[in-house]
Amino acid sequence: MKKNLKLFITLALCLTLCLALISCNGGNGDNGDNGDEPTVETPNSQYSEGLKFQSRSGGTYCVVVGIGACTDTDIVIPSSYNDLPVMAISSEAFEDCTTLTSVTIPDSVTSIHHSAFQGCTNLISVTIGSSVASIGEYAFKGCTSLASITIPDSVTDLDIRAFDDCFSLAQINVDSNNAAYKDIDGNLYSKDETILIGYAKGKTATSFEIPDSVTSIGEVALLDCTNLRSITIPGSVTSIGYWAFSNCSSLTQITVDASNTSYKDIDGNLYSKSGKALVQYAIGKTATSFEIPDGVTSISNTAFRGCTNLTSIIIPEGVSYIGWQAFLNCSNIVDITIPDNVNIIGDSAFYGCSSLTGVKFGKNSKLKRINTSVFEGCTSLTIIIIPDSVTSISGSAFCDCTSLTSVTIPNSVTSIGNYAFKNCTSLTSITIPDSVTSIGYSAFKGCTSLTIYCEATSKPSGWDSKWNYWDCPVVWGYTGEE
Repeated sequence: MKKNLKLFITLALCLTLCLALISCNGGNGDNGDNGDEPTVETPNSQYSEGLKFQSRSGGTYCVVVGIGACTDTDIVIPSSYNDLPVMAISSEAFEDCTTLTSVTIPDSVTSIHHSAFQGCTNLISVTIGSSVASIGEYAFKGCTSLASITIPDSVTDLDIRAFDDCFSLAQINVDSNNAAYKDIDGNLYSKDETILIGYAKGKTATSFEIPDSVTSIGEVALLDCTNLRSITIPGSVTSIGYWAFSNCSSLTQITVDASNTSYKDIDGNLYSKSGKALVQYAIGKTATSFEIPDGVTSISNTAFRGCTNLTSIIIPEGVSYIGWQAFLNCSNIVDITIPDNVNIIGDSAFYGCSSLTGVKFGKNSKLKRINTSVFEGCTSLTIIIIPDSVTSISGSAFCDCTSLTSVTIPNSVTSIGNYAFKNCTSLTSITIPDSVTSIGYSAFKGCTSLTIYCEATSKPSGWDSKWNYWDCPVVWGYTGEE
């Protein structure tokens, strides 16, 4: 009995000593699958303490998911946590951490997910580990103090929008051993130099001559390059991606080499070689009016996007297509006439044209559909007469047209989409013809002054159960007499 008692006491003392040693060495005892304790495994080391982690894939590795309790402005991410390798920076992990000035990402990390450092406005230094293979969409968006970045040779998947709104970024460096990308004069290209992927928008240069090796100007390649006044496109270029020159607010001259077989310039604006498509208007021009040349049949997507100087645009009769976002945020255009031949107006074509007071359609219009958000945010628009050719009014088509007082819907229309007239606060009455068999969710939300006159005697079965979620007064069986 005494032997057993002595053995028990000895074991108890050993256990107490072990626990004390573990406590002194800083163990946190967290081995759970979530792995989200806001401390790192090795406190008082060179790594930042207090970061938040989570284990993934059955506890085989972990990812950084947030800044947690860490107060460092210079973050050094550890390569392991709770004996698990740190392999990723999770989506939005450091989003809007405005106190963050530098971050060091270890070699164990293989991916930086979307929006991981978005909105870190004081971030000036980023060290990316040698194993990172992918950098996601908006990973560093809005890091407005970031002046340079170095892409290691391991990166094979760099999202084209990873550095959106990095307005100070003047130098993009790529490791010479990278097999997918390279830099030329601080701009980002494909390894073979045929694709211009991204111009460093923080550069102060006012002109840019695209190298002769380039055959494709990538989507958003020069988006928001507000310092550029002139761009020269070589004869080698055969394709230009969406938003390639959008929001280049100082751009007054686009020049295309005469040998180019796909594009040409006319008066400093960009057209297809045939002259049938107006690809890009140089939105920094100071002219207040512009007449699109005869022969143009298509106004390309985003062609005038963000052009704030124009107050009037004349569209020729030959135009049949107006692309999506074609006039988005052209905030000073006062009125527009849509020619009869236009049969497609793309989504958000006139979104945010806040000075637009009138839109005129011809009597013989071929337009079939008012697409999504086409006139959304046209806060000065007062009257709209939808042509008889239209069969569908899509979602948010007239959302936030707060000055709209009169809408005429023809009996050719069969459907009205979700939020189609949301927040049309000045609209006092609207007549829904009995041809309309479908109305989407909350089509008249926020129409605080509206009475709806319906030719149908009761709600058609195809109308959403919450089509009038705002409970505007409804008159059924309307015949034209109140």
